Amino acid sequence: MPLPLFLLGGAVSAIVLAEYKQQRKEALINRYYPRANSKKAELKYSPSLIHSSNTKVKPIAGAMVCCHVYGLVCHVGIWCDDAIIELHGSGLVRVVSPERFLKQRSGETIYIACNSQAEPLASKIAANNAKELIFSFRKYDLIANNCYRFTWFCLSGEEVKISSFTELNQQLANYFKQDIYWDELIYI
Repeated sequence: MPLPLFLLGGAVSAIVLAEYKQQRKEALINRYYPRANSKKAELKYSPSLIHSSNTKVKPIAGAMVCCHVYGLVCHVGIWCDDAIIELHGSGLVRVVSPERFLKQRSGETIYIACNSQAEPLASKIAANNAKELIFSFRKYDLIANNCYRFTWFCLSGEEVKISSFTELNQQLANYFKQDIYWDELIYI
């Protein structure tokens, strides 16, 4: 009896994966050929450990970047002067190299928030605010005072509780008034 349940679980997983792949494919097609009756701005293409975005983008100062943390969540920071300013889990705001940003995290890719034309969504204000906060401490909390809140604060100047990557993306879409596509970052 357990074998048929195992097969059923495998079939359901295959269907879910196929639907996920189709949604990502449609998001990329609609990126370059948007529908005229598009709704409000939103996250259209999230970072994936499984599927490449096939779009590589050079970073600019003030761009929002992210990487996967053990495939469960995304860690975000702000690109500035060929490095990334991030809120570390210790509460320290620090500057790290792209290599260090990925160290002890899953994946080998840094993603950058872009618009539908693969242009980084960036803000000089965010870059300047992040620079001013280097070596400062924030009382870190995984849910209430995390890297999402730090990044949003640098961009907007607002202290807002942002508990998830999804919430951050909605804030970014509203701020930039554009759909968000997380493309692979090129750096060297």
